[in-house]
Amino acid sequence: MNPNFIKNFLKVNWFILWGMLVVSTCAVLFSSYRMMSVATKLEKDIAENSKAVILLTASGHPIKAEKSIIDSSSAAFSSVLKNTLTRGLVFDYEQLTKNYRAIPEDINEIYNAHENFTEFGDNFVAPEGRDSLIAYVKRLGQLIHSDNLPEKISITSTSVADYATSTEGFSITLVSNVGLSYFLRERNEMVKGVGAITIKAEGFFNPSRGTVINPLGIQFRAISVTPVAKRTEK
Repeated sequence: MNPNFIKNFLKVNWFILWGMLVVSTCAVLFSSYRMMSVATKLEKDIAENSKAVILLTASGHPIKAEKSIIDSSSAAFSSVLKNTLTRGLVFDYEQLTKNYRAIPEDINEIYNAHENFTEFGDNFVAPEGRDSLIAYVKRLGQLIHSDNLPEKISITSTSVADYATSTEGFSITLVSNVGLSYFLRERNEMVKGVGAITIKAEGFFNPSRGTVINPLGIQFRAISVTPVAKRTEK
C-alpha cells in the first residue's frame, strides 16, 4: 500500500476528528451558556416573586404588592389602628336606630345595630377585652334612652394623641374632632355644634392568626371611649 495514501488518510481523519471535537466543544459551551442564562433568569424571577404577593381586590382584580416587614411602631401601623377603631366605635343615633326605624332596647340589639360595630367586636376584640366593649355598649344605650346621643355625628379629623409599643403589644389614644347635629326637645329645635371623642385602646397583633377581615391579626385587650352627648351630664 502506498505510504502517501496512508499518510493522507490519517491526515484527513485527524482533520475530521478535530473538527468534530471543535463542534462538540462549541455545542457543549453553547448549551452550558443557555442553561446558565435560564438558571439566572429563573433565580431572578424567584427572587422577584418572593418579594411580592398577589392580592385580589373586593371587585376581583388581582394586584401585585411588595412584601415588607410589619413595624408596629411605624406611623402606618398606628394609622391602621386609628381607622379600625374609629370605623368600629363611632356611631350616632341615626346609625344605631337604622334611621329612626328601630330603637335598640338591650345590649345585644345595640351591638348588632350596625354592621361595623358587630364586625369590630367579632373580629378585633380579644376575649379579655369583651368586658370593656360591653361597658361601652351599655354607655351608648344610656345615651340613646336618655335622648342624649346626637342624631348625626361626622368625624372631621382624627389625631393620634399618644402611641406606644412594647414586647407585649401597643397602646394608643385617639382624639376625633366631630361635627354634631341634634334635636333638643326642650327647645324644640335642631342644633349644630362640634365636639371631640376620645378613644383609648390596648392590644397586640399576630399576622399568623389573621383573617380576611383582620389580616394583621389585631386584637384589642382593653377599650375606653368618651363619647359626645347633646347635653352636659351631671
